Amino acid sequence: RLIIKLFLLAVLVIAGIAGYAGYRGWQTYRKAVEDVPVETAAEAYQTCADCLAFSDIDEDFVNAVVSIEDKRYFVREGFDWVAFIRAVIANLRAKQAVEGGSTISQQIAKNLYYQSVSRGIDEKIAEVFIMSRLEDIYSKEDLFAIYANMNYYGDGLSGLQQASRGYYQTD
Repeated sequence: RLIIKLFLLAVLVIAGIAGYAGYRGWQTYRKAVEDVPVETAAEAYQTCADCLAFSDIDEDFVNAVVSIEDKRYFVREGFDWVAFIRAVIANLRAKQAVEGGSTISQQIAKNLYYQSVSRGIDEKIAEVFIMSRLEDIYSKEDLFAIYANMNYYGDGLSGLQQASRGYYQTD
């Protein structure tokens, strides 16, 4: 009986901590999107002169990025618990951070709102809320185009169109 009571107490404590962390992440999310709504933040990566639509991105590029960054991107909805748990297990085994569990949509959220700030647990949880909002607003194809248009590809080249011109002298 004592073991059951201790177990239930531990579950309640963990649930309380998770609930509090979720609440703080929600507040961080709300402040971020009140300052700059998600649609406004993403617009710059859809309307710029060098922005590409998903239909303009080579299928091999899409497949390569998805295979490396987010294998289940086009089939999963929302937060990728499988990738998260895999990353936690790998990091625990290695006793250090060796693998991330962020999805393409989470990386967009980070780049839109938290790229230039140090991120703690509140910001990581807020990214999940932003990711959810992004996936409510945009199709997976539109999000992939935003991702390709915002990424840095080295040598001062940001966005896939600039990278294509800079490395291959082609559109």
